[in-house]
Amino acid sequence: MIKGRMMVFLLISFLLLFGGTASASERLDHRQGDYLVHYLEDGDGTKQIFSMETGNHLTASNTKIHVFINAQELDSSDYTVDYDNHTIMVHKVPNSGAELHEVCDCPCL
Repeated sequence: MIKGRMMVFLLISFLLLFGGTASASERLDHRQGDYLVHYLEDGDGTKQIFSMETGNHLTASNTKIHVFINAQELDSSDYTVDYDNHTIMVHKVPNSGAELHEVCDCPCL
């Protein structure tokens, strides 16, 4: 009986100390100096269009977007940003497991 209570106590303590659950719907963006960094969905070997829901109003007039695959910046001719639909189309399909993120040079908060 005491052993079971101890296990429950340890489980609750662990959750309180190290956080609860994470949701896939949580935004994955943060500030890094003057830039807004937003993590996109990983490549799956077939997908070319990635959602860039950042919680900020991004437009071509207020934002310069840089796209990275596996920490290597793509040339701006290698992708197209659709500000109206909040998507980035990468012209060459990223490999499965490739990590994608965008860096915005914008006045966003």
